[in-house]
Amino acid sequence: MTYKIGYSFWGFLGNGIVDTPDGGRFHRYDFLKEIVKNGFEIILLQKNRDLIETGQDFSKNSISFNLSFPKIDILILEYRWPILNRNFGISKIDQKYTPDLHRQDDLIDYYCSKDVPIIIWDKDLKLNNVHDIKKLKVLEPTFFPKEGRKQLLFPLHQKHKNIFLENLKSYNSINRMYDLIYMGNQYERDESFMEFIDNSSGYNNKKAIVYGNWKYHPFIFEKIANPFQHCEFRGRIGFEEIDSAYKKSLCTVLIAPELYYNRGLYTQRIFESIINCCIPLCPKKYMLCEKIIIPEFLVKNSKETADRMLQFRNYDNKKIAELINKQYQRLKYFDMNKQVKNLISIIMDLLHK
Repeated sequence: MTYKIGYSFWGFLGNGIVDTPDGGRFHRYDFLKEIVKNGFEIILLQKNRDLIETGQDFSKNSISFNLSFPKIDILILEYRWPILNRNFGISKIDQKYTPDLHRQDDLIDYYCSKDVPIIIWDKDLKLNNVHDIKKLKVLEPTFFPKEGRKQLLFPLHQKHKNIFLENLKSYNSINRMYDLIYMGNQYERDESFMEFIDNSSGYNNKKAIVYGNWKYHPFIFEKIANPFQHCEFRGRIGFEEIDSAYKKSLCTVLIAPELYYNRGLYTQRIFESIINCCIPLCPKKYMLCEKIIIPEFLVKNSKETADRMLQFRNYDNKKIAELINKQYQRLKYFDMNKQVKNLISIIMDLLHK
């Protein structure tokens, strides 16, 4: 029997558009394909944004799109939360309106009425009040999920190993023109950004290169960027440009919101950086960092971060490559096959309750 999974997310399967923070593109399509290989059919319950907005068509091999309410065996949602003046508190005819929250609510209401089991993957740890759903399981990409929730980490596909090994083979620190890069948006990271990105660059008198939506609102940018005098803000870049940007930098720092530190939520940034042989330095306050990150890449503060960057500049390519390879081996916890197996086990438990 082939079970039908109704899957809902707000974003893209491919490169998508530049003006989006959708980090799920790193793993989403590979993840869905691996689920299909295990005998499931995927129905994506939204418009085909990849096709409409970028001309890419991913609707094949048991993966299709449906804007209605098709018959499914289980519903999986990548959780969307209320954002004022974007998906709630705004007219549906406003150009800034996005339908993600209303679509999610409609899906939950409809499939609850049909007694269909529901899985919510709370990727951003934004789900506080669990919906009144009988057959529900909430998953988190953390090493320390909330009580009553299950773990589903962001997955790393095996295909990236060959890409990594090719990059490692040609590693040359001389080509790394920048000491430090930060790829991402501001979201709840100000304190860590000041400490590990701006202050670290100040010690070495070299500007950190920052990509993200920092300049999206000019007046806000002036307010938030003025304190960061040791950063060069370059705005957003396309998803397909991320690899080349990391290849130009010696290091990055895995800064995160405090909640991510406390619960051990490691984002896709660790994969993107290490695959491109950009050293992922990690704050020591990250839960479980001793298992996920090698000791040489752990840092306590900005001074230690700056010292590590200077230290790595003095290493030969072979020594740095050995450390980066050692770090890649630590990513076994995120293995795609493990995460798919975990999810399927949760799905089957719900289906047979």
